Amino acid sequence: LKYGATSDADWRDGPTRRWRPARPVARVPQVRYCFIGSSLGASTDTWFAQTLGDGLVPTPSSLAAELADAETVSLCGLHHMQLLNHPAVYAHLRRILGG
Repeated sequence: LKYGATSDADWRDGPTRRWRPARPVARVPQVRYCFIGSSLGASTDTWFAQTLGDGLVPTPSSLAAELADAETVSLCGLHHMQLLNHPAVYAHLRRILGG
């Protein structure tokens, strides 16, 4: 999960700091892609957030930076495990799912 590998070819040179998939993940037509990410800090666009993110997943990875047309939500001051039951996450899920 750390590197987001989706095929054996993604590991051909081993994981690196600037790792990118060997080939793009196939997109499903007419599917809406939504991602919720967080940062331990007060912002999601600082060096800290880009590197450490939520303490487990770097911010660019959690927000699927490679998918420019995806809907994203950036939360600040939350670590990875807080995303499991934080009210802000549920509020965004309700909005995204139309509930």
